Amino acid sequence: MISKQGITAQCFFRPKKFFRMLFPKKNLLLNNFESSLTERLKKLIPQNTDEILTLPWMILAMELLYDTHNDINILITDLKLHYMTDSEHGYWFENYMNINTKLLDLCNAFMSLLRHMNHGIVCLKFLRHKLEMKSEDLCTEICSALDSWRENITAEISKCREVLGRYVESLNFHKVKNCIKEAKVLMKAFYGANVLTAYICSVFVIVLSNSDKDILPIYVWKQSLWKKDFLDLQTIVNVKTRVNISTDGTMVLQELESVAAKMKKMYLTIQEGDDLVQESFKESIEECKEEVEKLEHGLDEIFRKIGNLSDVTFKGREIIRDAEGHVTIIEAVEEKPELRVLA
Repeated sequence: MISKQGITAQCFFRPKKFFRMLFPKKNLLLNNFESSLTERLKKLIPQNTDEILTLPWMILAMELLYDTHNDINILITDLKLHYMTDSEHGYWFENYMNINTKLLDLCNAFMSLLRHMNHGIVCLKFLRHKLEMKSEDLCTEICSALDSWRENITAEISKCREVLGRYVESLNFHKVKNCIKEAKVLMKAFYGANVLTAYICSVFVIVLSNSDKDILPIYVWKQSLWKKDFLDLQTIVNVKTRVNISTDGTMVLQELESVAAKMKKMYLTIQEGDDLVQESFKESIEECKEEVEKLEHGLDEIFRKIGNLSDVTFKGREIIRDAEGHVTIIEAVEEKPELRVLA
Protein backbone atom coordinates (compact mmCIF):
# COMPACT_ATOMS: atom_id res chain seq x y z
CA MET A 1 0.00 0.00 0.00
CA ILE A 2 1.38 3.41 -1.04
CA SER A 3 1.81 5.92 1.75
CA LYS A 4 0.53 9.49 1.58
CA GLN A 5 4.11 10.61 1.43
CA GLY A 6 4.68 8.40 -1.63
CA ILE A 7 1.59 9.78 -3.36
CA THR A 8 2.73 13.31 -2.67
CA ALA A 9 6.15 12.56 -4.08
CA GLN A 10 4.71 10.93 -7.22
CA CYS A 11 2.27 13.76 -7.96
CA PHE A 12 4.22 16.84 -7.09
CA PHE A 13 7.90 15.97 -7.24
CA ARG A 14 8.06 16.94 -10.95
CA PRO A 15 6.03 20.13 -11.27
CA LYS A 16 7.41 20.97 -14.72
CA LYS A 17 6.19 17.71 -16.20
CA PHE A 18 2.82 18.15 -14.48
CA PHE A 19 2.25 21.61 -16.00
CA ARG A 20 3.47 20.46 -19.40
CA MET A 21 0.69 17.89 -19.29
CA LEU A 22 -1.86 20.55 -18.41
CA PHE A 23 -0.62 23.13 -20.90
CA PRO A 24 1.17 21.46 -23.82
CA LYS A 25 3.22 23.80 -25.98
CA LYS A 26 1.08 23.14 -29.06
CA ASN A 27 -2.12 24.08 -27.23
CA LEU A 28 -0.46 27.17 -25.81
CA LEU A 29 0.59 28.31 -29.29
CA LEU A 30 -2.96 27.81 -30.59
CA ASN A 31 -4.50 29.63 -27.62
CA ASN A 32 -2.12 32.55 -28.10
CA PHE A 33 -3.05 32.76 -31.77
CA GLU A 34 -6.78 32.61 -31.11
CA SER A 35 -6.53 35.17 -28.31
CA SER A 36 -4.77 37.59 -30.69
CA LEU A 37 -7.40 36.95 -33.35
CA THR A 38 -10.16 37.66 -30.82
CA GLU A 39 -8.60 41.02 -29.93
CA ARG A 40 -8.34 41.94 -33.61
CA LEU A 41 -11.98 41.12 -34.20
CA LYS A 42 -12.94 43.42 -31.33
CA LYS A 43 -10.96 46.26 -32.92
CA LEU A 44 -13.17 45.98 -36.01
CA ILE A 45 -16.30 46.72 -33.93
CA PRO A 46 -16.09 50.44 -33.03
CA GLN A 47 -18.43 52.03 -30.51
CA ASN A 48 -19.70 54.32 -33.26
CA THR A 49 -21.02 52.07 -36.03
CA ASP A 50 -20.82 54.97 -38.50
CA GLU A 51 -17.08 54.29 -38.60
CA ILE A 52 -17.78 50.93 -40.23
CA LEU A 53 -17.60 50.77 -44.06
CA THR A 54 -15.30 53.78 -44.25
CA LEU A 55 -11.82 53.86 -45.78
CA PRO A 56 -10.06 54.05 -42.37
CA TRP A 57 -12.04 50.98 -41.24
CA MET A 58 -11.11 49.10 -44.41
CA ILE A 59 -7.44 50.05 -43.99
CA LEU A 60 -7.51 48.82 -40.38
CA ALA A 61 -9.10 45.56 -41.52
CA MET A 62 -6.28 44.97 -44.02
CA GLU A 63 -3.66 45.71 -41.37
CA LEU A 64 -5.24 43.16 -39.04
CA LEU A 65 -5.36 40.56 -41.82
CA TYR A 66 -1.65 41.13 -42.43
CA ASP A 67 -0.88 40.66 -38.72
CA THR A 68 -3.00 37.50 -38.59
CA HIS A 69 -1.33 35.84 -41.57
CA ASN A 70 2.08 36.88 -40.29
CA ASP A 71 1.20 35.02 -37.08
CA ILE A 72 0.44 31.95 -39.22
CA ASN A 73 3.97 32.11 -40.65
CA ILE A 74 5.41 32.37 -37.15
CA LEU A 75 3.26 29.41 -36.08
CA ILE A 76 4.65 27.27 -38.92
CA THR A 77 8.16 27.96 -37.67
CA ASP A 78 7.34 27.49 -33.98
CA LEU A 79 5.70 24.13 -34.70
CA LYS A 80 8.65 23.19 -36.96
CA LEU A 81 6.17 22.18 -39.64
CA HIS A 82 8.40 23.51 -42.40
CA TYR A 83 10.45 20.33 -41.82
CA MET A 84 7.40 18.03 -41.96
CA THR A 85 6.00 18.44 -45.47
CA ASP A 86 6.21 14.81 -46.65
CA SER A 87 3.21 12.47 -46.78
CA GLU A 88 4.42 10.61 -43.67
CA HIS A 89 3.22 13.57 -41.61
CA GLY A 90 -0.17 13.73 -43.34
CA TYR A 91 -1.41 15.80 -46.26
CA TRP A 92 -1.60 19.14 -44.47
CA PHE A 93 1.07 20.59 -46.76
CA GLU A 94 -0.99 20.12 -49.94
CA ASN A 95 -4.06 21.64 -48.30
CA TYR A 96 -2.09 24.59 -46.94
CA MET A 97 -0.53 25.33 -50.34
CA ASN A 98 -3.92 25.03 -52.06
CA ILE A 99 -5.50 27.62 -49.76
CA ASN A 100 -2.38 29.79 -49.89
CA THR A 101 -2.56 29.88 -53.69
CA LYS A 102 -6.22 30.88 -53.67
CA LEU A 103 -5.45 33.70 -51.23
CA LEU A 104 -2.70 34.98 -53.53
CA ASP A 105 -5.19 34.88 -56.43
CA LEU A 106 -7.63 36.89 -54.33
CA CYS A 107 -5.00 39.53 -53.51
CA ASN A 108 -4.13 39.85 -57.21
CA ALA A 109 -7.80 40.21 -58.16
CA PHE A 110 -8.36 43.02 -55.65
CA MET A 111 -5.18 44.82 -56.69
CA SER A 112 -6.35 44.71 -60.30
CA LEU A 113 -9.73 46.11 -59.24
CA LEU A 114 -8.10 48.96 -57.33
CA ARG A 115 -5.95 49.83 -60.36
CA HIS A 116 -9.16 50.29 -62.33
CA MET A 117 -10.58 52.32 -59.45
CA ASN A 118 -7.57 54.62 -59.75
CA HIS A 119 -8.52 55.37 -63.37
CA GLY A 120 -11.94 56.43 -62.13
CA ILE A 121 -10.30 58.80 -59.64
CA VAL A 122 -8.51 60.50 -62.55
CA CYS A 123 -11.87 60.96 -64.29
CA LEU A 124 -13.38 62.38 -61.10
CA LYS A 125 -10.55 64.89 -60.79
CA PHE A 126 -11.04 65.97 -64.39
CA LEU A 127 -14.80 66.23 -63.88
CA ARG A 128 -14.31 68.37 -60.78
CA HIS A 129 -12.00 70.66 -62.74
CA LYS A 130 -14.52 71.06 -65.57
CA LEU A 131 -17.31 71.74 -63.11
CA GLU A 132 -15.11 74.43 -61.62
CA MET A 133 -14.71 75.92 -65.12
CA LYS A 134 -18.50 75.57 -65.58
CA SER A 135 -18.07 73.70 -68.85
CA GLU A 136 -21.31 71.75 -69.24
CA ASP A 137 -20.41 70.21 -72.62
CA LEU A 138 -17.17 68.72 -71.34
CA CYS A 139 -18.96 67.59 -68.20
CA THR A 140 -21.28 65.51 -70.37
CA GLU A 141 -18.30 63.89 -72.10
CA ILE A 142 -16.61 63.10 -68.80
CA CYS A 143 -19.82 61.66 -67.37
CA SER A 144 -19.95 59.39 -70.42
CA ALA A 145 -16.36 58.32 -69.73
CA LEU A 146 -17.31 57.60 -66.12
CA ASP A 147 -20.19 55.40 -67.31
CA SER A 148 -17.72 53.41 -69.42
CA TRP A 149 -15.42 53.18 -66.42
CA ARG A 150 -18.26 51.82 -64.28
CA GLU A 151 -18.77 49.02 -66.81
CA ASN A 152 -15.09 48.07 -66.53
CA ILE A 153 -15.31 48.19 -62.75
CA THR A 154 -18.35 45.91 -62.85
CA ALA A 155 -16.34 43.39 -64.88
CA GLU A 156 -13.44 43.56 -62.40
CA ILE A 157 -15.82 43.12 -59.47
CA SER A 158 -17.25 40.02 -61.15
CA LYS A 159 -13.73 38.59 -61.37
CA CYS A 160 -13.15 39.32 -57.67
CA ARG A 161 -16.46 37.66 -56.87
CA GLU A 162 -15.46 34.48 -58.73
CA VAL A 163 -12.01 34.31 -57.12
CA LEU A 164 -13.53 34.99 -53.70
CA GLY A 165 -16.02 32.17 -54.24
CA ARG A 166 -13.21 29.70 -54.89
CA TYR A 167 -11.37 30.96 -51.82
CA VAL A 168 -14.45 30.50 -49.62
CA GLU A 169 -14.84 26.95 -50.92
CA SER A 170 -11.27 26.26 -49.82
CA LEU A 171 -12.34 26.74 -46.18
CA ASN A 172 -13.37 23.08 -46.31
CA PHE A 173 -9.75 22.08 -46.99
CA HIS A 174 -8.78 22.79 -43.38
CA LYS A 175 -10.15 19.41 -42.31
CA VAL A 176 -7.06 17.21 -42.53
CA LYS A 177 -7.32 13.57 -41.47
CA ASN A 178 -4.50 11.30 -40.34
CA CYS A 179 -1.97 14.07 -39.81
CA ILE A 180 0.35 14.94 -36.96
CA LYS A 181 -0.85 17.05 -34.04
CA GLU A 182 1.31 20.00 -35.08
CA ALA A 183 -0.45 20.12 -38.45
CA LYS A 184 -3.88 20.00 -36.80
CA VAL A 185 -2.91 22.99 -34.65
CA LEU A 186 -1.74 24.93 -37.70
CA MET A 187 -4.81 24.14 -39.81
CA LYS A 188 -7.17 25.13 -37.01
CA ALA A 189 -5.39 28.47 -36.67
CA PHE A 190 -5.23 28.84 -40.46
CA TYR A 191 -8.98 28.25 -40.59
CA GLY A 192 -9.58 31.22 -38.29
CA ALA A 193 -7.28 33.43 -40.35
CA ASN A 194 -9.05 32.51 -43.58
CA VAL A 195 -12.57 32.87 -42.20
CA LEU A 196 -11.78 36.47 -41.24
CA THR A 197 -10.04 37.09 -44.57
CA ALA A 198 -12.94 35.71 -46.60
CA TYR A 199 -15.46 37.82 -44.72
CA ILE A 200 -13.47 41.07 -44.91
CA CYS A 201 -12.92 40.56 -48.64
CA SER A 202 -16.64 39.93 -49.16
CA VAL A 203 -17.34 43.23 -47.39
CA PHE A 204 -14.88 44.95 -49.75
CA VAL A 205 -16.78 43.57 -52.74
CA ILE A 206 -20.04 44.86 -51.27
CA VAL A 207 -18.53 48.30 -50.67
CA LEU A 208 -17.16 48.60 -54.21
CA SER A 209 -20.14 47.01 -55.99
CA ASN A 210 -22.81 48.74 -53.89
CA SER A 211 -24.80 45.51 -53.76
CA ASP A 212 -25.76 43.37 -50.77
CA LYS A 213 -25.96 40.19 -52.85
CA ASP A 214 -22.28 39.65 -52.03
CA ILE A 215 -22.90 39.32 -48.29
CA LEU A 216 -21.50 35.88 -47.52
CA PRO A 217 -23.21 33.79 -44.84
CA ILE A 218 -20.00 32.29 -43.44
CA TYR A 219 -20.80 29.59 -40.91
CA VAL A 220 -18.08 28.85 -38.37
CA TRP A 221 -17.85 25.11 -37.72
CA LYS A 222 -15.01 25.22 -35.23
CA GLN A 223 -15.49 25.79 -31.51
CA SER A 224 -12.85 28.46 -31.08
CA LEU A 225 -12.09 31.36 -28.76
CA TRP A 226 -12.79 33.83 -31.57
CA LYS A 227 -16.15 32.43 -32.75
CA LYS A 228 -18.42 34.72 -30.70
CA ASP A 229 -16.54 37.89 -31.63
CA PHE A 230 -16.57 36.92 -35.30
CA LEU A 231 -20.33 36.35 -35.27
CA ASP A 232 -20.80 39.71 -33.52
CA LEU A 233 -18.71 41.44 -36.19
CA GLN A 234 -20.60 39.67 -38.96
CA THR A 235 -23.99 40.69 -37.56
CA ILE A 236 -23.09 44.35 -36.99
CA VAL A 237 -21.42 44.85 -40.39
CA ASN A 238 -24.19 43.03 -42.29
CA VAL A 239 -26.87 45.18 -40.65
CA LYS A 240 -24.91 48.36 -41.37
CA THR A 241 -24.42 47.31 -44.99
CA ARG A 242 -28.11 46.60 -45.60
CA VAL A 243 -29.11 49.92 -44.00
CA ASN A 244 -26.75 51.83 -46.30
CA ILE A 245 -27.88 50.03 -49.43
CA SER A 246 -31.57 50.36 -48.59
CA THR A 247 -31.23 54.15 -48.71
CA ASP A 248 -32.12 55.07 -52.28
CA GLY A 249 -29.12 56.34 -54.23
CA THR A 250 -26.69 56.05 -51.34
CA MET A 251 -23.37 54.30 -51.90
CA VAL A 252 -22.03 51.89 -49.30
CA LEU A 253 -18.56 53.44 -49.22
CA GLN A 254 -19.10 56.71 -47.38
CA GLU A 255 -16.18 58.56 -48.98
CA LEU A 256 -17.42 57.72 -52.48
CA GLU A 257 -20.94 58.79 -51.55
CA SER A 258 -19.55 62.09 -50.26
CA VAL A 259 -17.72 62.79 -53.54
CA ALA A 260 -20.83 61.97 -55.58
CA ALA A 261 -22.99 64.26 -53.42
CA LYS A 262 -20.55 67.18 -53.73
CA MET A 263 -20.31 66.86 -57.51
CA LYS A 264 -24.07 66.65 -57.86
CA LYS A 265 -24.40 69.83 -55.81
CA MET A 266 -21.87 71.61 -58.03
CA TYR A 267 -23.63 70.48 -61.21
CA LEU A 268 -27.03 71.70 -59.96
CA THR A 269 -25.48 75.04 -59.01
CA ILE A 270 -24.19 75.49 -62.56
CA GLN A 271 -27.60 74.71 -64.04
CA GLU A 272 -29.46 77.12 -61.73
CA GLY A 273 -27.15 80.03 -62.45
CA ASP A 274 -28.49 81.93 -59.43
CA ASP A 275 -26.09 84.64 -58.20
CA LEU A 276 -27.04 83.96 -54.58
CA VAL A 277 -26.33 80.29 -55.05
CA GLN A 278 -22.99 81.06 -56.70
CA GLU A 279 -21.66 82.31 -53.35
CA SER A 280 -21.51 78.74 -52.08
CA PHE A 281 -20.04 77.43 -55.33
CA LYS A 282 -16.43 78.16 -54.34
CA GLU A 283 -16.96 76.39 -51.04
CA SER A 284 -18.35 73.37 -52.89
CA ILE A 285 -15.28 73.32 -55.14
CA GLU A 286 -12.89 73.17 -52.20
CA GLU A 287 -15.00 70.58 -50.38
CA CYS A 288 -15.15 68.42 -53.50
CA LYS A 289 -11.39 68.69 -54.01
CA GLU A 290 -10.76 67.55 -50.43
CA GLU A 291 -13.18 64.63 -50.74
CA VAL A 292 -11.62 63.40 -53.99
CA GLU A 293 -8.13 63.59 -52.47
CA LYS A 294 -9.32 61.73 -49.38
CA LEU A 295 -10.85 59.01 -51.57
CA GLU A 296 -7.69 58.73 -53.67
CA HIS A 297 -5.40 58.54 -50.64
CA GLY A 298 -7.60 55.93 -48.96
CA LEU A 299 -7.77 53.66 -52.01
CA ASP A 300 -3.99 53.98 -52.52
CA GLU A 301 -3.45 52.97 -48.89
CA ILE A 302 -5.74 49.95 -49.26
CA PHE A 303 -3.85 48.95 -52.41
CA ARG A 304 -0.59 49.08 -50.44
CA LYS A 305 -2.07 47.06 -47.56
CA ILE A 306 -3.32 44.35 -49.93
CA GLY A 307 0.17 44.25 -51.43
CA ASN A 308 1.54 43.66 -47.93
CA LEU A 309 -0.98 40.86 -47.38
CA SER A 310 0.11 39.27 -50.66
CA ASP A 311 3.76 39.50 -49.59
CA VAL A 312 3.20 37.88 -46.19
CA THR A 313 1.11 35.14 -47.83
CA PHE A 314 3.89 34.41 -50.31
CA LYS A 315 6.40 34.45 -47.45
CA GLY A 316 4.58 31.46 -45.95
CA ARG A 317 5.39 29.48 -49.08
CA GLU A 318 8.99 30.65 -48.96
CA ILE A 319 9.43 29.52 -45.34
CA ILE A 320 8.46 25.99 -46.35
CA ARG A 321 10.42 25.99 -49.62
CA ASP A 322 13.59 27.25 -47.92
CA ALA A 323 13.28 24.48 -45.34
CA GLU A 324 12.75 21.86 -48.06
CA GLY A 325 15.87 23.09 -49.84
CA HIS A 326 17.83 23.01 -46.58
CA VAL A 327 16.77 19.42 -45.92
CA THR A 328 17.72 18.41 -49.47
CA ILE A 329 21.22 19.87 -49.07
CA ILE A 330 21.73 18.11 -45.72
CA GLU A 331 20.62 14.78 -47.20
CA ALA A 332 22.99 15.21 -50.14
CA VAL A 333 25.92 15.90 -47.81
CA GLU A 334 25.05 12.91 -45.61
CA GLU A 335 24.80 10.59 -48.62
CA LYS A 336 28.05 11.84 -50.14
CA PRO A 337 30.39 12.91 -47.34
CA GLU A 338 33.20 13.42 -49.83
CA LEU A 339 31.41 16.53 -51.10
CA ARG A 340 31.92 18.09 -47.70
CA VAL A 341 35.71 17.68 -48.07
CA LEU A 342 35.70 19.27 -51.53
CA ALA A 343 33.62 22.18 -50.21
